[in-house]
Amino acid sequence: TISCSNLGLDEFPHNISDE
Repeated sequence: TISCSNLGLDEFPHNISDE
């Protein structure tokens, strides 16, 4: 659900491109 895990933001549910 995390598409920005490459930015290191996979510490929290950050849905940007997923929504």
